[in-house]
Amino acid sequence: MKKFLINILVIIVSTSFSLLLAEGISRIFYPPLEYLMPDIASHESLGHVIAPYSAGHDAWGFRNKSIPDQSDIVAIGDSQTYGDSATTSNSWPAQLEKITGTHVYNLGLGGYGPGHYLYLTEHNAIKLKPKKIIVGLYYGNDLIDSYNFAHNVKNDFASFKEKMTKHPIRFWLSGHSVVYRLITYSNLGDIIRLKESKSKNQNSNSQFAYDKPPLHTVFTPEKRLSALNLDDGKVYEGLQLSLSYLDKINLFCLQNNINLIVLLIPTKEHVYNDLLSNIDVPATFKQLITNETSVDTLVKDSLKLKHINYIDVLPALTEAAYHEQIYPVNDDGHPNLNGYNVIARTVAQQLR
Repeated sequence: MKKFLINILVIIVSTSFSLLLAEGISRIFYPPLEYLMPDIASHESLGHVIAPYSAGHDAWGFRNKSIPDQSDIVAIGDSQTYGDSATTSNSWPAQLEKITGTHVYNLGLGGYGPGHYLYLTEHNAIKLKPKKIIVGLYYGNDLIDSYNFAHNVKNDFASFKEKMTKHPIRFWLSGHSVVYRLITYSNLGDIIRLKESKSKNQNSNSQFAYDKPPLHTVFTPEKRLSALNLDDGKVYEGLQLSLSYLDKINLFCLQNNINLIVLLIPTKEHVYNDLLSNIDVPATFKQLITNETSVDTLVKDSLKLKHINYIDVLPALTEAAYHEQIYPVNDDGHPNLNGYNVIARTVAQQLR
């Protein structure tokens, strides 16, 4: 019995040492900024921010190695601009920097909307003396985010706490282990996420999976439709507020000799709408496309009226969807590194 306990102890110690060694080596080759999930803190005006220097983020708490004295381009947006589902170097702002050879500073963070973008333009971006500001407007939730910002609905920090308590071990590892994050970005991580997505609400009409080459992913049209339902007073007001915030950002940019460009980012469902045209999709999917198309028209009309430049990445993403996997295999609505590359290349072409 004693020998058995000693063997168990040896296994535990050697395994722990091996994991610590692997973690140490991983941090040499894989910087924490690329992989680790940062700590979230509350903020009086923005609702939530990333704690300064957390997980390799800069002093402002954004996904950059440092804060430069000057940046040619400042990208402002939500998680689609931050680069969720991809490493730091594979977010679209980082890939845009590689393609253009100009410095691009990333001012994106999940949970933000046009009201936040205005605040960041006036308080952060201006300090970097940029030539251009690119605001990523994501149709998937920016309208309701504008409503929440205007009405001081600060429940986003609470939602982060809820995620922490739901999967505490997984959440802790995401913020402290590069090895764990490498696994989550691997094919094994994709398989696990896909199984979780399919098992979640498997008897519900809130999502559906598509698994035929070149597409393997899960759609959540009901979730996206709720944020694009113009019959909902909050969403409709959020649209008007979003357009107002963009107008104020434009006026601020004009006053400071900055070129503003609004990057129109579609939902995953809209990107794949053409590819799925020959299959029977849920009614919520069809209604989502109808609503998003209406919102897109209203936004473009407003931007044209105010002479605000915009870039629509829907056509490029739709075309790429026929040839490569540009979104994760699970129900994640963020592009993967391939999708972000399509966005970066499209923006770069428009900037020439």
